[in-house]
Amino acid sequence: MNDVPEGQVDQAALTALRDWMIDGARPSARAADIINTMCDRLLEAGVPIERFALFIFTLHPNTKGRAFYWRRGKPLHVREADHTLARQPMFRNSIAVHVMETGKAYRCRFERDNDLPPFSDVLEIRDEGMTDYLIEPLVYTTGETHGVSWATGAPGGFSDDQASALESLRAPLARLTEIYMLRLNAASLLSAYVGRNSGRRVLEGDITRGDFEKITPAILFVDIKGFTQMTGDLPPEETIARINGFFDVIVAAVTEAGGEVLKFIGDEVLSIFPVGENGEAEADAEAQAVRAARTALERAEAAFAETPEQRLPYRAAIHVGPVAYGNIGGGDRLDFTAIGPGVNMAARLMKVSGETGDDLVCSAAAAAYLEGCKPLGAFRMKGIRDPQPVFSLPEPVGTGPSPA
Repeated sequence: MNDVPEGQVDQAALTALRDWMIDGARPSARAADIINTMCDRLLEAGVPIERFALFIFTLHPNTKGRAFYWRRGKPLHVREADHTLARQPMFRNSIAVHVMETGKAYRCRFERDNDLPPFSDVLEIRDEGMTDYLIEPLVYTTGETHGVSWATGAPGGFSDDQASALESLRAPLARLTEIYMLRLNAASLLSAYVGRNSGRRVLEGDITRGDFEKITPAILFVDIKGFTQMTGDLPPEETIARINGFFDVIVAAVTEAGGEVLKFIGDEVLSIFPVGENGEAEADAEAQAVRAARTALERAEAAFAETPEQRLPYRAAIHVGPVAYGNIGGGDRLDFTAIGPGVNMAARLMKVSGETGDDLVCSAAAAAYLEGCKPLGAFRMKGIRDPQPVFSLPEPVGTGPSPA
């Protein structure tokens, strides 16, 4: 802090901070940079904050909310609450959730207030040595309410001048966090529904119908066996729970191996593994992509070995070939996906797998980069003039029986 008299605020420094926030906190682009800068400048203006927290709800399939914790002299800490945790009493009964749901602010001056709000996290903040705690709602233009809190351990807590300074930042902070949340939610939802890399490209402006690039990735198709019978035998909620458990494993395995899940087609999963971008020779890049697809199956089987209840009978096919990767669709409804000969071949391989009884197959193009593949013969495929050789893949490590 500068030489501001105790209890008072450097109004010029506060005004400069508020103007910076209203102007978009430029050039800071990361939430951590904005929070660290804001808190440091508050200290310089004479506001003795020792603890800051920002609580926001998110639009994410797995995450209910996110919290940013700043403490003087320590790195910023970010915590996420998944939807399961968000239903737990500890989360539901926190003062932050209460403020966000009711829109009611609280100020706890621990040195003088005996009647504290009935939340355990308030007592935890007091026990950290804080003397004053202020938690307020952040109201967005949509009416959504999130939360922000400030705490100090200074004797006597925040002065009236300091508390007013914090209150003056609530509106610009709400606008800043709303902008951040809009972009975070857009990125999260695009990643969830069109894929991580595809979502990034859409956000970067690849949104015109017909925009595409030609790539030659490895393509992995995974198809649940007996899906039609399952949907007839089980109630819908159990069917959905079982296929979601199976997809949890497959998606994680693909992502960890460097691939991207492009689409769920009923009980099928279409994934691609882009060729390398570090100047490798074409054959080396294709080999790397094909082996990554194979690694995804290995990772999936390793996970199924640990959680056999998530395993379902499935078939898989690997191919490497050209596709058009980009925007297709009609009117205002577009999809960012891959189409073309490579995808067609991978889909046809799945059909051959059903005919031969071999659950794991690959094309000749993919087999050239893998060890242990065995020829199954040449097969006629719809839309392809000449019979195509098909190979079986060796069973991934950890393969075991699927649950009935």
